[in-house]
Amino acid sequence: MREGPPGNWQQCTSVTLQKVWEWAKDNVTKEEIINKLFIGTDNEGRTAWHLASMRGNTETLQKLWDWAKEKLTTDEINNKLLIGTDNEEKTAWHLAAMSGNSETLQKLWEWAKEKLITGEIINKLLIGTDIEGKTAWHLAAMSGNSETLQKVWEWAKENLKRDEIINK
Repeated sequence: MREGPPGNWQQCTSVTLQKVWEWAKDNVTKEEIINKLFIGTDNEGRTAWHLASMRGNTETLQKLWDWAKEKLTTDEINNKLLIGTDNEEKTAWHLAAMSGNSETLQKLWEWAKEKLITGEIINKLLIGTDIEGKTAWHLAAMSGNSETLQKVWEWAKENLKRDEIINK
């Protein structure tokens, strides 16, 4: 029987994640990697991507992003990473805003633009609501981090119609 990957997926650092990756690429199938790294969730429905976003771990996010580009299709990246939600309908974007992680939000935005996101995905990122009806803007405001709030506002102004901003 082969030995399992080291570390806990929910609490891994980028160093641990690198060790897991080195082990996994030689020992498991593409489908198993996708299921563990990008689809597997904790009790709250959060993937490794969600957790790293929430904790502001941009180094881990960068590794996950690089692997996703290598292993996933554009649709999988858009639906599982960029707009995939947890049990409370929060995306990684919501979780980063909620935690006041402006650097993480910046990276998520850059990656979303890199994948040539559609209007639907932009709307989901900027004005999509969680189960309580809160947008990333609401969560950024609640975090008390003015830099995070400013970034979300600037992106909304650049990418949404006036009525979309006012109505959310």
